[in-house]
Amino acid sequence: METKTDLINAVKKYIPDLKPSDKTRLELAYTFAREKHAGQKRASGEEYFTHPLKVAMICATTYELDVDSIIAALLHDVVEDTETSIKTIQNLFGDNVAELVIGLTKLRSIKIKSEKMLKAENYRNFVISVSKDIRVLIIKLIDRYHNISTLQFHKSPEKRQRIALETLNIYIPLAERMGMEELKRQMENICFKELYPQDYHYIQEKLEDIRKKGTDLIEPIVDELSELTFKHKINAKIYGREKSPYSIWRKMQNKNISFDEIFDIIAFRFITQTVEDCYKILGMIHSTYKMIPNRFKDYISTPKPNKYQSLHTTVIGPQNKRIEIQIRTEEMDKIAQYGYAAHWMYKAGKTDLSSNDFNWLKNMVDAIKNISSPDEIVEHTKLSPFIDSIFCFTPKGDLIVLPLGATALDFAYNIHSNIGNHCVGAKINKVIKNIRTQLKTGDEVEILTSKTQTPTPEWERFVATIKAKSSIRHFLKQQKKQQTILYGKQLLQTAFENYNKEFHEKVLLKTLNEYGASNIEDLYLLVGSKEYTPDHIILSLFPELKSSQKKNKFDIDNFLNTINKIPVKNDTNTLKKGVLSNIPIHFAKCCYPLPGDEIIGIIHTGKGITIHKRNCLQLKKYENTPEKLFELTWEDYNTFKDSTFRTKLSILCNHTIGALNEITSVLAKENAIIDDIKVSNKTNEFIEFLITIEVKNISHLNNIVSNLKSIKVINTILKYN
Repeated sequence: METKTDLINAVKKYIPDLKPSDKTRLELAYTFAREKHAGQKRASGEEYFTHPLKVAMICATTYELDVDSIIAALLHDVVEDTETSIKTIQNLFGDNVAELVIGLTKLRSIKIKSEKMLKAENYRNFVISVSKDIRVLIIKLIDRYHNISTLQFHKSPEKRQRIALETLNIYIPLAERMGMEELKRQMENICFKELYPQDYHYIQEKLEDIRKKGTDLIEPIVDELSELTFKHKINAKIYGREKSPYSIWRKMQNKNISFDEIFDIIAFRFITQTVEDCYKILGMIHSTYKMIPNRFKDYISTPKPNKYQSLHTTVIGPQNKRIEIQIRTEEMDKIAQYGYAAHWMYKAGKTDLSSNDFNWLKNMVDAIKNISSPDEIVEHTKLSPFIDSIFCFTPKGDLIVLPLGATALDFAYNIHSNIGNHCVGAKINKVIKNIRTQLKTGDEVEILTSKTQTPTPEWERFVATIKAKSSIRHFLKQQKKQQTILYGKQLLQTAFENYNKEFHEKVLLKTLNEYGASNIEDLYLLVGSKEYTPDHIILSLFPELKSSQKKNKFDIDNFLNTINKIPVKNDTNTLKKGVLSNIPIHFAKCCYPLPGDEIIGIIHTGKGITIHKRNCLQLKKYENTPEKLFELTWEDYNTFKDSTFRTKLSILCNHTIGALNEITSVLAKENAIIDDIKVSNKTNEFIEFLITIEVKNISHLNNIVSNLKSIKVINTILKYN
């Protein structure tokens, strides 16, 4: 086990002018943590203190973190595993260290019924704590790495697999986004070995075969590449390194290929001094060897979101072998292995998320703050790493980094959630495109909006970013809440009418405390979501009505259930044109019933029968006269084979020449008769048509809508039937 002196010396290597006060604090933290963990053992049988000490040593030797971070690493388990309080940490080591320890401490004291919810709350609080200080994430990742490096000492296979899966889903993507490649690589291999032992050992055996041939395979290629750089008078170090077992396995899975079909198991890396030399080496390689098409990537001019920079290319190289080559400077190589987190932000005194480099983390924090579902919290914490990103631009030239597969709608939400909510399309490279259009690197994107546009559940299926998915869900949840509130208010208004009482919100204020509502909207929500019936509210306000025979008779769900049980009043309850007791038949214009819909008939003396859809809200007018209602069915469509039925469509599309022509062409092709076309809304970019058409039945209408959706200029279609 490393000593106190070992730790101090490790810190002095990168902080040679270590202040005496900081040295004293480090020594105190070492002694304090060791004393507090005295008598505690790890699963391996070692003293528990070896764990926080090892985490602190990695923070110092590999990532060169500041003194407060080293102290927090030493103390990160004392609050959780001993009787030590945060107040004690604060008094001994200061506010900064205390805040770091709070962020690193698991929230064992939270009392939540569900273990699943407790785990989700831990994720939420951890991610939110990271937003206050990025060092929390760095130390936490190192802590997780050291914990799984001793995974084999856990006796339970189930526990080992749970920890490995959690690491693979949660912590490894975070390590990748932080640029901590070497730590990520080691964690992946440990998890891979635990979760897929047979595959792991198979690949290891294959790699061992390659290593045995290493002298014949790697050295001649390195020698030939070295001769090239010498010939072109470029100083560079050249290395050959095999890819990790997990990355090889993942490539085999993604491309459905065998180990022997992978040609780039060993990558050759040029490390040089300047960016200019990087491009000189690239030119040298491409002029000497045949380049494989579509295998060149320039991450120097356009770095990855985690600051990774390098030139990548694949060529038919020495010995006629297909080899992958990476070219970078020494500084780029350091960042590629260890990330910029260890020597960048904290040295500049910036440890929060103020930098645009952490937009991905800010978006994740924003996404989970208001989520209550444990599944959603964990889902949002499972970052999909941006192994490949796309780089797009606003019309002003601002860079927007998105994951591969992101759409114009993702771009809109990246700018602002309100812009995303009202996005109806985008100008991509000056050409109007659908919100579903997938973007590619170099695209200039201008988002187009309309006040009438709002998210639909379908949107969530074609966006790729956490922020977009979260914003869409939040909007739909709020929309549903508002609809429930309005529904609850309507139910109460109807109930007041039935009890012959004047409806006024001031009267309802008296019941708020009784029903645990903080405001009127909360009360409407309780009624709309059926936690309380309107009768409950009415009778608590007017107790004298409890003995009254006058009760609220209308509840839409119960009413519709009643309709389902309406007895048939004649021998034929099937709908035939010109039949049904020779009574004239009319089709309601409020709900546009079509053959195929479930229907109810309303008899009007002297006028005939009006046909409504079963769920039409107009039926509530007949709550006190159910004898006027007839349950009807469509006998068969042959009766109406020559008949058509009117319905309406609202179509929002790009305001371009020929848009209406495309729409009417589809309607004509589908034999839909156009009765009327109106422009209900229009902007410079978009136009909304309200079209009345005649169709044969509901299947005919659905087929028309399906074909209209194939028109690229159309954004949304709303059926009014």
